[in-house]
Amino acid sequence: MAEEKNTKWKVLQLRGLRKRWIFNTVMPVLALLVLIVVLFSTGVSSYYYQSMEDGLTKQVQAQAGAFNDYFMDNGYTSYYQKAVQCTTDFEDKGRIEMQFINSAGRIQISSTSNLLAGTAPGTSDITDAIAHNEISSYHGRDPETGETILAVSHPLTSNGKVVGVMRLVTSLRAVNRQVMLAVLAICLIAALSLALVIISNLLFINNVVEPVAVVTEAAKRISAGSYGQTKAGSGWTEDADKAIKPQNIKLYLLKADGNIVEVKDAQVGSDNVYHNVSPEVTKIAAVANFNEDTPLPVEGNWDNDILKATLNMNKYGAASTAPLASKVADLVPNGTDAADGNTMYTATVELATMLSRIELRGNLTCTNLGVSAYSKLTLTHIGLNGVHQQFTLGGKQAGDELYDKTNQGGYPVSVPACFYDETSGPEITTTAETALLAGYGYNVLGQPEEMLLKFDTEFKSPVAEGFIVYDPAYLKITGLKTAEGGKVTMEAGKIYQITDLEFTEEDLTDLDPGEPTICVTATVTVKKWDIVPVKPEYGK
Repeated sequence: MAEEKNTKWKVLQLRGLRKRWIFNTVMPVLALLVLIVVLFSTGVSSYYYQSMEDGLTKQVQAQAGAFNDYFMDNGYTSYYQKAVQCTTDFEDKGRIEMQFINSAGRIQISSTSNLLAGTAPGTSDITDAIAHNEISSYHGRDPETGETILAVSHPLTSNGKVVGVMRLVTSLRAVNRQVMLAVLAICLIAALSLALVIISNLLFINNVVEPVAVVTEAAKRISAGSYGQTKAGSGWTEDADKAIKPQNIKLYLLKADGNIVEVKDAQVGSDNVYHNVSPEVTKIAAVANFNEDTPLPVEGNWDNDILKATLNMNKYGAASTAPLASKVADLVPNGTDAADGNTMYTATVELATMLSRIELRGNLTCTNLGVSAYSKLTLTHIGLNGVHQQFTLGGKQAGDELYDKTNQGGYPVSVPACFYDETSGPEITTTAETALLAGYGYNVLGQPEEMLLKFDTEFKSPVAEGFIVYDPAYLKITGLKTAEGGKVTMEAGKIYQITDLEFTEEDLTDLDPGEPTICVTATVTVKKWDIVPVKPEYGK
């Protein structure tokens, strides 16, 4: 039951280098763009409205000035007739309404409709023009229609007394539309600018910041002694890179019983010829990529001293640096040395790794996410469980098996860093495919008991009845199979690649063996490491 589990509800937080970088970069830009949009919008609206008001003011000054000069002192009858004529002949009546208003604030004559006669608009421009004998304007809603208007009122005087008002009124619908289009245009430009900033920062993070972070983390691990951990991003082996690069090749010249007579350095890509070799030598063998702090012995027996030498997996995490050893090869006569007449002997040894490798990349898909319990899965770790850190050149396990069965806040504490990676996601929030941020790969001797993907989880409320939830939750890969469905047993010298993982909420579990578990079997493809032949010639 969900109530019986110790769940941990999380608050929103920025985690990981990518999110912190984006947040710290985008937020100042976003604030600046918002400020620009606000200032532009204010400036554009002020420009348009002020231009309209200035135009109406000039127009009403011209009309009212002439009316005051010629018609106001000839009596009311002459005033009314000229007002009617003025409104009838008004050229801009299609977009501007001309009104004559009496000293009481009521409309006497209008250029649009005589039905308005007797109504009182009651706006501040009228009252101010009558009260103060000066031009006044109004920007707001028409009390009668509710439409946004701009009005300018000019007082009409007779004998120095305000007896009426000439008023020009226009709708701001078209102007408001222009202002809105201008604001939308600047908002679109701001959005595109913000998108470009985000994209450029993501490219910068992918190409510069994250690689630096990976190097920094690798340096930290090296300083702590984890030389061989393969970090995320370099764990996948491509066809062109699958060859192991042999370094520090040592040829062991052996007696018939396997005892060491002499050790020689060898090179790849050319014949290695050794003269004046002891006639006791009848066999040879070779090793390469031995990176331990303690060198291999130069005396003793091949089987008892060399093949039983113990190696530590933390120094062999990369595919290209896997340790190599050969089988013992017999010397075969091959002609006579032209220089000294001695019999020439040749032998061919093939270097092969005793390790296998498992790799993961591609997509994660939780096919029923959100149906029962989980609303979000955040990948935090990928790695192996049930492994041996120590092994021998002869391909035998050494030391204790490292298998952690207790629930942990982090990766299983008994498993060393060469067998796992900390990840910065991805976050799975839908049932769609979610791409892994990198490729991951691990060298191992034999077959690990489990490959683990660890998730931080967020739960629905409520959780479906009878569903057990985990935080953290693990996806356990306990077996491998071919594309045809055949069971896979991991073999030395092969790379096993998992290209996608598809699972359900029910497949998630924890490490507690007392809890019921449901494990998945992953389909893999197998890729062989290249084998490097070394062909020395010997003279006696």
